[in-house]
Amino acid sequence: MSDALILLQTAVRAHQSGDAATAEAGYLAVLAVAPGEPNALHLLGLLLCARGETGPGLASIERALATDPAMVPALFNRANVLHGLGRLEDARQGYLAALRASPDFVPAHHNLARVLLALELPGPALLASEVGLAVAPREPGLLIARGDALQELDRPAEARDCYDQVLAAAPEDAVALTNRANADLALGRQAAALAGYDAALRARPDHANAHYNRARAVQEGGAPEAALAGYDQALAAEPGHLASAWNASMCRLLLGDFSQWPQQWGEALGGEALAPSQRRVLPAPAWDGTGPLAGRRLLVHIDQGLGDTLQFCRFAPRLSQRMAEIVLEVQAPLVRLLQRSLPQCHVLAQGEALPPVDCECNLMNLPGLFGLTVATIPAGPPYLLAAPAAVAAWRSRLAVLPGRKIGLVWAGNPRLDQRASARIDRRRSMPLAQLAALADIPDTCFVSLQKGASAVQLSAIPFGCGVFDWTRELHNFDDTASLVSALDLVISVDTSVAHLAGGLGVPVWLLNRFDTCWRWLLGRDDSPWYPTLRQFRQPEPGDWDSVVQQVREALLVPAA
Repeated sequence: MSDALILLQTAVRAHQSGDAATAEAGYLAVLAVAPGEPNALHLLGLLLCARGETGPGLASIERALATDPAMVPALFNRANVLHGLGRLEDARQGYLAALRASPDFVPAHHNLARVLLALELPGPALLASEVGLAVAPREPGLLIARGDALQELDRPAEARDCYDQVLAAAPEDAVALTNRANADLALGRQAAALAGYDAALRARPDHANAHYNRARAVQEGGAPEAALAGYDQALAAEPGHLASAWNASMCRLLLGDFSQWPQQWGEALGGEALAPSQRRVLPAPAWDGTGPLAGRRLLVHIDQGLGDTLQFCRFAPRLSQRMAEIVLEVQAPLVRLLQRSLPQCHVLAQGEALPPVDCECNLMNLPGLFGLTVATIPAGPPYLLAAPAAVAAWRSRLAVLPGRKIGLVWAGNPRLDQRASARIDRRRSMPLAQLAALADIPDTCFVSLQKGASAVQLSAIPFGCGVFDWTRELHNFDDTASLVSALDLVISVDTSVAHLAGGLGVPVWLLNRFDTCWRWLLGRDDSPWYPTLRQFRQPEPGDWDSVVQQVREALLVPAA
């Protein structure tokens, strides 16, 4: 037996026993005798990565692969390191390389499925898990990965079956219990979901994801105080659990507590953490609300939805009062409207070349930086302004229609590429057919403001008199603002048009889901954000019929 092999075996035994210092010295001794020894290079790399020295550790693993390119453990562990660094596509290629070298290597099948899920590629992740299950049909990790892929593909019943297979062999598997409860929640079985989360927490009381998902179910059930306690438990178990921090912030805002205004708007989307590769690199340092702005150019940008921009753009002009030059970057459909409405700001579209700026701030952070409370929400005169000539033209066209002219929006943007947002959209939207009870309201006609895929529902309109539809003429929010300003009332689910109408000072009736968005607060049928807004809330989850009946009764009340 060679000296290098003896030294390597001794170092491996030390490594396995947890004696990192002796193991490192042993690997270095091997490399002093045999500088290219791939096993020593690979294992030294793992040791360095384990103590946080990922750069040198990765370099050592790559040196091992330079000597032995088909070394499966090194290929696999290199991919693991890349996965941990957020280099997801590189990790994907690494796992594929390991599988080309060893097609039956089950851990690589499993981790490939996981990285594909992280890349938001559930179809390929499903295929990867199924290829792995052909090798190891009962492997729990692969079954859970397959279930998670099916969940992402909105196939919760099939996903539940995968978790059941794991639990048949391991009834206290906390991950499988949690994920099966997620499937139950997606299937509308809230009681079963809560029981599943409780079982997971009995098996593993510190399981952050179980605490988080249970709190999410409680929040959707209309109990934000209890949900907040659950998110706090998740954060106690895992302090860096971004989704819990985000949802806890949303619960506090819903309860009217703006004192801890969230600052992670740019790090999460709909409660889902953005991968480092998805986060925008901004061209200037962040402004924290305290630094001087006089004579400086501040970039105000936004990463959220159109409705958020419409709601929070009211704060941007306040910055110009501090003698700052404001560059307001917004979604392209909003540019014309906001250029007219906010002349204090230089408004440009996302994707346009930015001028040189001195500092930057997320638009959604401004309320927190200004110390906003519910009582100090600026809800004075309308802050959005439609083009007067275009409004007059619409009023002339609408004058030939009988009675009140009411705009309708029944669905939001499904955002199918964002799972959390898509789930919310399913709860906030309704089919147009559910508004049929409004069809016979006397002295009233309806105008569609609905854009997107849900607009096709007009082809099967249940309304006896029909709904007038000019949406093909609405190419951006400036066009829509002109039509909205010419209407008597807008009736809308919780989507951007409701914010548009409110910002324009047009009467708007909000058809609100049971687990309301934080901005609409609790226990009120008005809104501190928009003086002209009235809320009609679901009394139970999914109960749009009651909401529509309340709207019908309100429309039948004679005008004062």
